[in-house]
Amino acid sequence: MITTAAKAVLVAWFLTTVAVQCRGRFLTELRRLSGSAGLLPAWNLFSPRPIVSDVLVDARGALPTPGATERPWRPVVHPTPRRLRDTVLCVERRATKAVFDAAVAIVHLGEAGVSPEVLVTRRCYLTVLHVATEVADPDLPLVEFRIVHVTYASGTPEHRVVFESRPHRRQAA
Repeated sequence: MITTAAKAVLVAWFLTTVAVQCRGRFLTELRRLSGSAGLLPAWNLFSPRPIVSDVLVDARGALPTPGATERPWRPVVHPTPRRLRDTVLCVERRATKAVFDAAVAIVHLGEAGVSPEVLVTRRCYLTVLHVATEVADPDLPLVEFRIVHVTYASGTPEHRVVFESRPHRRQAA
């Protein structure tokens, strides 16, 4: 009796999960009912609006003297070609997703008008700064990063810098 009831609950949950993949006002309301527990997914398996842009994060080391020769930007998070082993296990996925999400959060906070003094204290900013520090030239005392938005609307990539950090001193070892 109990196993039959458990099976019925799981089948109903599965069918509801499949149903909320469709678009519709009632289904949107159904998604909201799952609340923060996330019992129903807030994402779609088959998106009617595919990804049409990328967010890239670059870093570089810098010198404290004004007018010094700028170093080239090094990629921190960039899309990479998929390998066959990525279909089974993509070990880099979680780390790159964390940096990507942090970069998007920085852009949203900047657009919302958060002051630079407050922005540098946020976890998303510190996450990107930490990863940028690891990638930037270790011989230079300052580190800076930028966030680039790339769109493909015209068929060719169009890069636009949407955020550039101020130079930060490296932490003493």
